[in-house]
Amino acid sequence: MSKSTLIHIGMHKTGSSWLQVNLFTNPESRFWNAAPASKTRRKSRAKFGSDLFYRSSTGNVLLEDEFNAHDARHKLGADHVPEGRCMVVSHERLSGHPMSNGIDRAWICRRLHATFPDGKVLLVVREQRSIILSNYMQYLKYGGARSIQGYLFGENDARSPTLTPRYWRYHELARLYLDAFGAANVLVLPYEMLRRDPADFAGRICRFAGVEQPPGGISASGPENASQNYLTCVVLRWISPLIRSSRGNGFAPALFGRRFGQAVHLGLQKYLGLLVPRSLNEYVKRNLLSRVESVARENYPDSNQRLQEMTGLELGQYGYLLPDGG
Repeated sequence: MSKSTLIHIGMHKTGSSWLQVNLFTNPESRFWNAAPASKTRRKSRAKFGSDLFYRSSTGNVLLEDEFNAHDARHKLGADHVPEGRCMVVSHERLSGHPMSNGIDRAWICRRLHATFPDGKVLLVVREQRSIILSNYMQYLKYGGARSIQGYLFGENDARSPTLTPRYWRYHELARLYLDAFGAANVLVLPYEMLRRDPADFAGRICRFAGVEQPPGGISASGPENASQNYLTCVVLRWISPLIRSSRGNGFAPALFGRRFGQAVHLGLQKYLGLLVPRSLNEYVKRNLLSRVESVARENYPDSNQRLQEMTGLELGQYGYLLPDGG
């Protein structure tokens, strides 16, 4: 068995890229994985092997009978962790994908536990109004064509899973891992803590994993993956299925296909965004947030209260919605 394993499961849009670049693949850190030398980008190195828990050999969702914990340990080099190092498995997809409403998150939890029964799990959450908007912008970036209401309450005929607001009821995901790994082996941190003090955030993770912080410290630069221009992305959603084919629009038969269409679409988002006044961009952002407000108040105060009780976190100080008096 490996000496120590940290399993970082996301969630999406909670600073995963920052952790992967600045901590998990920091040359001065004590974190390790078996990524080959050919993987030179830090994010790719940090994510090495994580797809074994959710992706089949054909690229489809991994079914229950397609997973073998022994094979996963071997491919990840779990029995050959260098002395004094902590193996890390990191990918936000391990928390389940929003577009499939996290349909496979329980399967992934069971697979991770079967592979690393003594592992430690890191889950990062984010205030729901903020994370919904950030995920919606990512959806538009990938060619999605729905309004934010359509994104949250998409039509469905029970043939495939569709996102619902329940996806961000964090206590349900936390409970899966607390039950599987035990309370002492699950750390839940708010993304807002990273925004306030990156060094403290990283320090908590290092102490939890049982490793020292990098002697050179942690970069105080902002999280990776800044959001796209709000107005440009919202306007382009009307024509994005004509430009590119992607999962965001059901792989529509776009004029430019997938690769070239992606380049055209992202280029339009970037360069048209340079023409948008900041005040107008902020107006669109506020308008989108106002549409999320009632959804958040209806769905998350009770869940956030339960998460507090499970973890001891004081989420109110970070702006999370709580029941009256909570």
